[in-house]
Amino acid sequence: MTPVLSWKKLALGCLLMLAAGCKPSPGPYQTAFASLVARAYRVVLVEHSHWYDDLYSDVGYWSQHDAELSALPEIVYRSLELNTQQKQQLIGTVASTDPKSSGIASACTFEAHHRLEFYIAGKRVNQVEICFQCGDIQWQSAIGEAEPDAMIKSLDNFVNSVGFPPKRDWVKLVETARSK
Repeated sequence: MTPVLSWKKLALGCLLMLAAGCKPSPGPYQTAFASLVARAYRVVLVEHSHWYDDLYSDVGYWSQHDAELSALPEIVYRSLELNTQQKQQLIGTVASTDPKSSGIASACTFEAHHRLEFYIAGKRVNQVEICFQCGDIQWQSAIGEAEPDAMIKSLDNFVNSVGFPPKRDWVKLVETARSK
């Protein structure tokens, strides 16, 4: 006589498999983001200034030039065109992010210093601005959903892995660049 698995044993087995590290399926946000990375001929990670850096700076570049802060030219400190391996790493990072989202917005000011630019047929078709300070992402996507809560940590790990630390002395960088 063959033993019959009881529903309790089957349920326990499923729970153990889940506890062993099975991850939830990617949600619509991750799927759309990963698809954008995969479709892009070029993906470029850009580290740049934000106009608030000038506001915080002692140099007062913006007041000396009678400029509106938001009209100041962006300074690109460095950029990196992702190679095939880095693109695959980014796709994996995005796709494996826990899809849960609380939808709660950050209360701090958005001051992005990192941007992912996506190019298809030589033309920039989209971009993702990332503020690691407040943990927020701005992306013009058609899905209209908030990013998963864990996405900022996933992107933090990715940019660190390619040598672009999320936290730097942004004011000092803008002061140095504007004094040249």
